[in-house]
Amino acid sequence: MHVPISRSTETSPHSRVLSHVLDVIGGATIKMSLQIRVRDAVIGQIALAFTFVLTIHLTAQAQNQSPTKPLTQVTSGTMVEGWQTGDVLTSLIRIGFTNKIPLGIVLEGDSLCNNSVPGSSDPINVGTLIDQVRAQDPDYVVEIQKGILYVHPKATKASTLDVLGLEIPRFTSKASSAQEMGISLWMFIRGVLVPQETSMFSGGLQRNAEKLPAIDLSHATVDDILDRIIASGEGGVWILYEVPPGGQSNPHFEILSYSGDQGAASLIKCQKSGN
Repeated sequence: MHVPISRSTETSPHSRVLSHVLDVIGGATIKMSLQIRVRDAVIGQIALAFTFVLTIHLTAQAQNQSPTKPLTQVTSGTMVEGWQTGDVLTSLIRIGFTNKIPLGIVLEGDSLCNNSVPGSSDPINVGTLIDQVRAQDPDYVVEIQKGILYVHPKATKASTLDVLGLEIPRFTSKASSAQEMGISLWMFIRGVLVPQETSMFSGGLQRNAEKLPAIDLSHATVDDILDRIIASGEGGVWILYEVPPGGQSNPHFEILSYSGDQGAASLIKCQKSGN
């Protein structure tokens, strides 16, 4: 005789406990999963914000230093404007700032301050400018060397030439303004000629000048380093004053960036020897 087996649908106490435990575990798992997702989302937003800020910083830094920008150079055909009547020195510096012409000037005596140029109300090329200066100041040579408009006496003193031709075994300067690089150069000159002496430079700095890319040059002369500085960025002008005999270790020169305050150029005068 077959006796049917009764299958009760009622859940045993153990089953109910197990089911509750599984529900708790499942809820905790879901909650943990949500927490992980929220955490990952927050981290993602933070990373995105950090990347955005970093991109802005690097872009600004690149714009400020622009190390890949080609060095500024001038040719006789370069057109310039703002060539005004006045003494040669002031007119040259003004034309440099107006047109960002890299300019190197050696000052000996008062010739460039005592002679005047007629100027021009119309744009002229650098070749015409050179002819005007030569006509008004026969004691000076105006020429283009290595893309720099170079102004110097026909008979530059030997002590001045000694400084310009001095070889620096290795010149390095961190990214900084043209004037700050000039201070570094002055200290390197002192380091080569009077290494036993301590050096301290004092003086003001041109305001609002751009930061130029770092420089690292080996076996470069002082004039090569000066040219490199003023041909970088927006360009600039260097002025080396007459170096008296025996004063090679303490030369006086100025470097101004065309990106900075032009008012600093008003401090440049013809008569000055030593630092």
